[in-house]
Formats: sequence, C-alpha cells, structure tokens
Amino acid sequence: MTEELTPAMQQYLEVIFDLTQKQGEAGVAAIAQQMNVTKSGVSQALDMLKQLSMISHPRYGKVFLTSKGRKTAQWIRQKHDVLTRFFVEILGVDADTAEEDACKIEHVISRITFNKLLEFLESKE
Repeated sequence: MTEELTPAMQQYLEVIFDLTQKQGEAGVAAIAQQMNVTKSGVSQALDMLKQLSMISHPRYGKVFLTSKGRKTAQWIRQKHDVLTRFFVEILGVDADTAEEDACKIEHVISRITFNKLLEFLESKE
C-alpha cells in the first residue's frame, strides 16, 4: 500500500487527511503552510499523487482523497498514532519528541514490526 510512495508522498497524504478531518477540506495553500513548503512544491507532489490515483484535484480546486488515498492515509495515521502512544506511554518520551520521531519512523517501519508493536500495546490495556 505505502510501498509505492516515498516518505514525502506519504507525508503529503497524511497532511491532506488531517486537514480534511480538521477543516473539512484541503487546499494547496493550507498544505504548503502545514508542510512548510512552496505552493509549487505542493502542486508537483499533488501531480504525482494524482498519477498514483491517491487524490483528485481539479485545477485550482480543493484536494480530495480517493478511496485508495484515504485508505493509505488512514494506515499512515494509524502507524503515527501507535508509535506516538508507544513512545509516550511505554518509553516515557515527551509528547513533542514522540510526535517528531513517530513522523519519521511511520514511513519506514515494516508491517511485521508495526503489528508486533500494536500487539504489545494491546496487551498492556
């Protein structure tokens, strides 16, 4: 699912997902601001995501996740949340550091390792 996406493309999907959840929509300017990149950089990334059928983006319009894009973004968000929870609750890492580290690791952690981590956390509930 995420194997065809670079970490940067995964981050774009996650930001689009989060903006849509919080604001009801995602626009190029909001994505650029959230990621601290230029609008032209966002446009290039969106073109790539569009080619992968992850988003729909009418010219000068809002960005919408396709079902494939939404499913992928939800998977990325789940990894982020589980990693953050593990770092804070089990390792005692402060929330800001946990968020930052989870954001990096979520893009490279294997499904096998993630599933084991999830099993571990669920056993602690």
